[in-house]
Amino acid sequence: MKYVSVFVYFTSFLLIGNCITNKQLSAHTKKCAEEFNIDNKQAQVLGKAIVSNGEIDDNSKCFTACVVKAANLIQDGKLNEIEIKGLDPSIASVDFEPCANVTGSDECDTNFQLVKCAVQEYSKVHPDIL
Repeated sequence: MKYVSVFVYFTSFLLIGNCITNKQLSAHTKKCAEEFNIDNKQAQVLGKAIVSNGEIDDNSKCFTACVVKAANLIQDGKLNEIEIKGLDPSIASVDFEPCANVTGSDECDTNFQLVKCAVQEYSKVHPDIL
């Protein structure tokens, strides 16, 4: 089953050149999707919610948290900027500072809000992602 979404695309390009390969990301995504019972349709809704500032259910937020934590993109409730910016030259120019104080109602919501913020900040520099 494919889990196609902007979320997966975003995390995929962030991981280019890292020790985490797309195959590993796919494995993380699949594992997390099974753990949180996320199917392709739900992944697409999640991707749209991330780029459109839409709302999403708590289970999908926890799926998001599962994938980004497994990929080491978020640590201790903050974007892992060193990890993210070191992955691809196109990311180095992105200012993730607006995401520094992003919080949510719980750990899953915080991770989801951080991913949304990171996508929004990346899209300011690279509007073609949307």
